[in-house]
Amino acid sequence: MSERKTSRRKKIERPQVPFPNANQISPQEEKRVTYPTKTISIHWDALYAKRKLSDSQKEEIVEIYYELQKKPSSLIEKLKQLVEEFPDVPIYQDYLLQAYLLEDKDQEALELAERIGKKYPDSVFGKIAFVELALLRKDLDNLANLFPNGFHYKEVFPEKGIFHIVEILHYCFAIGKFMARTGEITEANQYMDEIKSIDPDSILIKKLQAEIDKSSGVKFYQKILRKFKRK
Repeated sequence: MSERKTSRRKKIERPQVPFPNANQISPQEEKRVTYPTKTISIHWDALYAKRKLSDSQKEEIVEIYYELQKKPSSLIEKLKQLVEEFPDVPIYQDYLLQAYLLEDKDQEALELAERIGKKYPDSVFGKIAFVELALLRKDLDNLANLFPNGFHYKEVFPEKGIFHIVEILHYCFAIGKFMARTGEITEANQYMDEIKSIDPDSILIKKLQAEIDKSSGVKFYQKILRKFKRK
């Protein structure tokens, strides 16, 4: 039997990376004691879910990531069904949220972000939802209260040693947009660089660049010049 062909580009991977200045990061204020980790690992297998996922489900989660890059609208109905069938697998809800955002379905995104934030307030996907909710509502002033130790995922989750690739990509996208809209252009570019280091072909790069350009007042001819330089 011949192998099944796929048009998917090479699966992105991310090796372990060092945790800088770990001793300077204060543990989150929780009932349990947390210990900052000195290294983190970012890969596809670090998937949080209350149920055990089959190998085929894990592969589907990877496939959805790549399909989301091409035409988010074509995935919305499928993702709604997956969210209903697997309500305890938060990555499906996050994928649906991203599909709504990429297709500018703001009302649907707002309602879903509210539900995710309430259900998973202390998780990476929950934090993503809170940030997207603030962006959609244009209510950015109080967002810092949710991130007392800083905005970077290493500061928000100092005890978490393993992250799923999608967690980091979507978290950096959300915080990057927040930084751009609050005028922190250098920081926004740093989050975009993190996305590039994991997946240089991500659709999120173009979207975040547009946010940065809008906030920094980049002129039209500068955008065209940059486009030609990339070719």
